[in-house]
Amino acid sequence: MVPGQILTAEDIRPGLGAYQVGGEIVSATLGIKNVDGSYASVIPLGGQYFPRVGDIVIGNIEDVGPSNWLIEIAAPYPAPMHVNEVPWHVEFGETTHFMKAGDVVIVRIIKVTMVGRVQVTMEGPGLRKLQGGQITTVPHSKVPRIIGTKGSMISLIKKYTGCRLVVGQNGRIWIDGEPDDILIAIGAIQMIAEQAHVHGLTNNVKEFLQRAKGIDPEVEAEEERKAAEARRAEQERRRAEQEKKRAEQDKKRAEEKQKKAEMAAESEKQKRELEEEEDFDDEYDSITDDNLCRDPNGSGDGIVTILAPDGESLMVVDEEELPPCEELDEKEDKKKEDD
Repeated sequence: MVPGQILTAEDIRPGLGAYQVGGEIVSATLGIKNVDGSYASVIPLGGQYFPRVGDIVIGNIEDVGPSNWLIEIAAPYPAPMHVNEVPWHVEFGETTHFMKAGDVVIVRIIKVTMVGRVQVTMEGPGLRKLQGGQITTVPHSKVPRIIGTKGSMISLIKKYTGCRLVVGQNGRIWIDGEPDDILIAIGAIQMIAEQAHVHGLTNNVKEFLQRAKGIDPEVEAEEERKAAEARRAEQERRRAEQEKKRAEQDKKRAEEKQKKAEMAAESEKQKRELEEEEDFDDEYDSITDDNLCRDPNGSGDGIVTILAPDGESLMVVDEEELPPCEELDEKEDKKKEDD
């Protein structure tokens, strides 16, 4: 890309080395187009590293004071780091007990002044003093290419070498692993830096790593195919298990729902029966003793008929305690005659 050239007309925001004109993102410098997520930027082909707040950089301690360290980070000015910005409690004058000149550290930029003065911190995940390993350096403008889209390029190097890598935004890269693997990783990184503008760079780097590790591309491709099939089979198995579990849960919920419905129906039935018994008792209580008699046609087993005013049988009582219905009728007839 050259200055003034249109990067994209998509609805995204301009990043480093780009600006917006109307609805278009335009290049502000000579470099390589880079669209990452919602930002379009231009990776410059060269130039000095200028720190930005939030950048993770790798620096060398070049001087130590009683309450701070001075760190060289490949920027126009060295970056001081106060004892309050480290994860240890450091007394005044004891800074050399923790870090000394020549140590290599990973730090984060926390402040950049108008004239380019920088302050850094070692407080945060991954920030620390580095032990062992080896440092290789590339132009800071090539760092996005070294990392790759969503970390794809650096992941490729880690996959084939097994090395641990930390990439600083200032172009310094720390590599730790087996000596031979470190050399292979350095070779791949330098290849990326030199061919950052080449189309199909990812495949070129992959072939380089395969040759360096003595890997047959066809054999690896077959292994990757089998691994992909195994992953798909495992995903299908897990999906089937999840569906089976979901079906069992649905069945259990349905059974519980049905059981609750049956219990509710039984409760309602018992409630209706209780109400009917209460209504029956209320109706029996309204019957006077004069309405009670023994059925002369009964079986004689102690079961008698209780007669209501309308002549209906309502309840079972002790037969011996009631007069025969015929005597009751005679009493009623005699009463009517007396009246």
